[in-house]
Amino acid sequence: GDYHIIGQCQNETTNRCVHLIVRGNKLRFTLFGNGVTGIKPIQPLAWYHVAFTFDCASRRRSIYLDGQLDIQDVSSTCYLGESGNLNIG
Repeated sequence: GDYHIIGQCQNETTNRCVHLIVRGNKLRFTLFGNGVTGIKPIQPLAWYHVAFTFDCASRRRSIYLDGQLDIQDVSSTCYLGESGNLNIG
């Protein structure tokens, strides 16, 4: 299953929700239907420093694990959500 770190969703339409999650023991950064999954596996019950960055001008999306770049890609578009509840955990 998915383990949510943080998310915000205007509605369930591509690029209108942002979810930062753990899926299959890997970090995932998705804009609902437009996502990237990290390469390095993480272990349950272990502490990690994770960071997710997104630059709309270049559409570059990055996932960092313990200060090291895990994966980077270019999103098909910017995040388009403008409202919705912010959920942590």
